[in-house]
Amino acid sequence: MTNTDKEIKTEFERVVEEVNGSSENKSITNDTKLKFYGYYKQATLGECTTQKPGLFDPVGRAKWEAWNKLGKMKQIDAMCAYIELYYKTIQTNKTKK
Repeated sequence: MTNTDKEIKTEFERVVEEVNGSSENKSITNDTKLKFYGYYKQATLGECTTQKPGLFDPVGRAKWEAWNKLGKMKQIDAMCAYIELYYKTIQTNKTKK
């Protein structure tokens, strides 16, 4: 892992804590929450290898689809995408207030 990768991972961990503890989460759309979820799973676990949930689990299916559609995205790229999404949504919402 390069220094840049370590810096990205550190920033990713900080941003994850911010997202999870943010009061701004109430104003985030479900679509954006699913993007955060997919990027997080890709960043922490890598490619989706779990079986698609059944029809009677629509929330599980939506989460699975958000993760699975990222395909073979590298974990470091998913971290960067998560951080970028954070700055486009939550951080932007904070500065508007």
